[in-house]
Amino acid sequence: MNPLVQVIGFGPAALGLPLSADRTGDLAALADAGVAFLERAPADTARAGRMPYLIDSNSPAADFLAGIDPGGRFGAVLRRRPARALAERGRSPVPLRLVAGLLGDIADAVAAWLAGTGGELTYGRDVREIRHGPGGTFTSVGADGRELVSRAVVFATGGGEQDPRPAGPPPGAVPARVMTSQEVLSGSIQPAVAALRAGLPVVIVGGSHSGFSVADLLLRSCGTKLTPGQITILYRRLDLCFDSMSELDASGWRPGYAPAVCPDTGMVNRHRGLRGRSRDLCLAVLKGRERRVRLCRAEAEAYGRGAGVVVTATGYRATAPPLIGPDGRRVPLRMSAGRYELDPRGRLLGPDGAVPGLFGIGLGYGRRDAHGDYDVGLNFFHGRHAEEIVDGLLRPEPARPR
Repeated sequence: MNPLVQVIGFGPAALGLPLSADRTGDLAALADAGVAFLERAPADTARAGRMPYLIDSNSPAADFLAGIDPGGRFGAVLRRRPARALAERGRSPVPLRLVAGLLGDIADAVAAWLAGTGGELTYGRDVREIRHGPGGTFTSVGADGRELVSRAVVFATGGGEQDPRPAGPPPGAVPARVMTSQEVLSGSIQPAVAALRAGLPVVIVGGSHSGFSVADLLLRSCGTKLTPGQITILYRRLDLCFDSMSELDASGWRPGYAPAVCPDTGMVNRHRGLRGRSRDLCLAVLKGRERRVRLCRAEAEAYGRGAGVVVTATGYRATAPPLIGPDGRRVPLRMSAGRYELDPRGRLLGPDGAVPGLFGIGLGYGRRDAHGDYDVGLNFFHGRHAEEIVDGLLRPEPARPR
């Protein structure tokens, strides 16, 4: 029997679906309807690919545990070492290696649940396209030609870092080496370190958590040998997170815009602001205490001119397989800023509105908050976003007459 849903990807965001179903009492119904996870990476590398970074999180430790029901099917994960270590850190940022351990434990627990309920988890399945049939079914087609039919699909494919280089940069503006922050933060730091030690500048494009984390990692690797301004961070806007407006006021930072205040916690820029070491570095540069790093508006200077290495930290672009309609043509799905746009129920948007049965979650899939910013983070992917998708899968809206 064909499953109700096939989930393309078995990374951090995909795990939110069974976690949320467990919390809401829908796990048995989801298992009875049938669920299949198709993961492109081989089994022996999938675990190592979850949060393989050398930095701290930009979210507090508690956010990573909030999606797990202590009394539910996956509650035993909370008694394992990674979860206990995260619980001890409370509202503090944590090394992502701890988060990776938690995600590995969740994945193992979900795999055991699938094995015990007749679900499917297939590693090494590189889905090349999704065919949307005239009856509303979806067929995934793998690189090996294998097909799987379901009534719904959830894209949880993540995203690749965007390359902001202009189409026609000035001669000599692009250096010999351009790297992504993902590469550097995963351990490929040596080219940037070598450039700095040779006296060459390093330019980081993007004032994101990843961008400041790259700068912090380079500073710790090169120490006091750097000259003032040898590392440049190009940014469009700086967002810093604070526990309260009073903490923001005490910091001396003036954002120049109305910051987002969380109505539940009172936190400022809770879901988009720099935290931990990234925030500390940003404040130190702004106050003149850290002179090895300089901040420049992205429009202020040519891309990478004179740099030994440029590191891009400009966000992610969705990597979903194409959707092919009943007529054999590719269906144009709406995108903005590298993300697929979603409706309030998590469905991807096509030319005629939401595509029934086609959902997206995680990096590369856009949910905007009340301030127009994208909701990004495991607390969303394992929380409200996943709950809305599970609800849409098990209790779909009736088809509207055309």
